[in-house]
Amino acid sequence: MKKVLAVIGAALLFGAIAAGTFFGVKALVDKASGGAAAEAAVSAPVQDIRSLSGGDSITREAVPDAQPEAKKEPVISEVKTGEPGASLAAMDVADIVEEAMPSIVAITNTSVIYQNGYSNMFDFFYGGGMSQIPREVEGAGSGVIIGEKDDQLLIATNNHMVEDTTSIAVTFCDDMTVEAHVKGADPKNDIAVIAIPLSDIPDDTKAAIKVAKLHTEHDIRPGQYVIAIGNSLNMGQTVTAGVVSAVDREVDGGDEAFNNNIQTDAAINGGNSGGALLNTKGEVIGINMGKYVDTEVEGVGFSIPIYKVIDEIEAYSNAQTRVDIPEDKQGRLGIYMNTVTSDQAAALNIPEGVIVVGFSDEEMEGIDQPVEYSPAREAGIQKNDIIVKFDGQPVTDADAFSALVKYYEAGREVEVTVERIQDGEYVEKTFRVTLGKRTVTEKNDADENDQENAAAGEGNGSQGQGNNGQGNNGQGGIGGGQGNNGQGGNGGYGQYPFDIFDLFRQYGFGQ
Repeated sequence: MKKVLAVIGAALLFGAIAAGTFFGVKALVDKASGGAAAEAAVSAPVQDIRSLSGGDSITREAVPDAQPEAKKEPVISEVKTGEPGASLAAMDVADIVEEAMPSIVAITNTSVIYQNGYSNMFDFFYGGGMSQIPREVEGAGSGVIIGEKDDQLLIATNNHMVEDTTSIAVTFCDDMTVEAHVKGADPKNDIAVIAIPLSDIPDDTKAAIKVAKLHTEHDIRPGQYVIAIGNSLNMGQTVTAGVVSAVDREVDGGDEAFNNNIQTDAAINGGNSGGALLNTKGEVIGINMGKYVDTEVEGVGFSIPIYKVIDEIEAYSNAQTRVDIPEDKQGRLGIYMNTVTSDQAAALNIPEGVIVVGFSDEEMEGIDQPVEYSPAREAGIQKNDIIVKFDGQPVTDADAFSALVKYYEAGREVEVTVERIQDGEYVEKTFRVTLGKRTVTEKNDADENDQENAAAGEGNGSQGQGNNGQGNNGQGGIGGGQGNNGQGGNGGYGQYPFDIFDLFRQYGFGQ
């Protein structure tokens, strides 16, 4: 039976941590601090990386005389305890660490938080009132080099290391720092993949770093010896060791519950987020993600097992890199949607994902002027389909899905996977959708003077903006505004209220 560790919340920023709190170990650092990584180790000879679990060096010009290093086995020595005939086995892990260290990176990120305060002294003395004041903060964590694909270096880390960030920087084992971008992230499993163009990495750094060996088998056992490496407290790569205390732990992180995690007594400190948990073969068996903090608790850290997230890692590695695209070039699906939460999915026995509740080319309540063209409808997607994957990436939340599509250009063809109810059962179907433009109607050059930018927008019932003016949204956050000659508004998909029981009326209870 799975045992649940009850925890009271999540804390990623500076401040007091209440007793009994799950702490995602991203360290907040001062901008002046260094975050230096460990010294570079000599890597194996050149190979072209073709998998996520190779342990190979990064592609570069071959050195003719390069020879493979001999495989180093961990040294086990006997330590006397003082009692007659008694001894303990102690392991020297230095060789394992030296081999693995070039595949571990330090990560710093920048994000903006808002705090209550006074914007100036006049407001403080004369009652101007407090306001939300933006403040830029920097966080520190770790990552693991997992492969090379499409001229990019791929690195696995935690979702909470990249979520809501404005910039991400990666520092390699030779102290070289390079900017990175997100390829994919999943808050439910706290896993993410980021990428760096190989052209941005100097040749000397390519010669120093290497790809980690990933252990994807589901064979981790309590008592197994493990080594944790990460950028503890942003001081640089730090090594701790211990054992697997338990497997399949369910951890309540406050906003999210994380399932099937490795528990270890190897120290997982602030800045270890995204770092590696290794076995004695030097293989990465987990991505470190947090610890349990309590005045009466010691040595309760958690790591995400690789076998649990390897499919996501591979999907994100093949996904579009999330680089900002000008709004007039962003793609759209042309749907209205809402989230089917995990609780709803479990209670109603339906798939978790994003349900299609309408299309941008149809009249719906709160929409005066629909767009003529819906790329999703034209591709074959139907109302009440539940979208579960987009471009190979899991889809579980409408807000996150809306933000994801913005990174894809109009005209690009992507695979959209849905669950569709047929004969009382959900069947998976995949459609290839050519994304439409956000700012003009496309089919047959519809009269732009009358319908320019009439589309479902993005938002949750807040004020929207069209090309030619502003106005308040109608029901469901349609993201439009009153234009000069018609209904304005960018977008092509938006949150919209839906009646889950409409599924039952049309198709019966999900089986």
